[in-house]
Amino acid sequence: MGEALLVDFGDVEAERGVLESTYEDLLEIWRPVDVKEGGVTQSVLSEVARDVPCALSQVGWSYTSRSEQTESFNRMEGGEMVFVPPEADVRPGDTLVVLRLARVLEREAAARLVYEPVGRPIVYRTHKQVTVKVRENV
Repeated sequence: MGEALLVDFGDVEAERGVLESTYEDLLEIWRPVDVKEGGVTQSVLSEVARDVPCALSQVGWSYTSRSEQTESFNRMEGGEMVFVPPEADVRPGDTLVVLRLARVLEREAAARLVYEPVGRPIVYRTHKQVTVKVRENV
């Protein structure tokens, strides 16, 4: 029998290593940049980071259903979060492409899920937590 891995709070590198060992996805970060051509400035998406290890997670999902004679009501609430290393540069306005299970499967077989950050990421010493929503206009 092997010994259990004990991660003591305060050992940032060990904690980070444990967290990152659960990251099954890869992240591409795209950012709008201004490009000037022939006197016209146009905003285009440019890839600023590629193959950033990450974990996509669904959080807080709940389902409510209520039906009465005069009203019908169904609602799903929740969100998605992407966990990345703390140095990952994610900004409001970015387009995030999560390659789902790309660290487990072949990159070409991974599902491409497109999101945008909501608000500012929460930064911890061991990781960054980015709340995201599905990007509708891709």
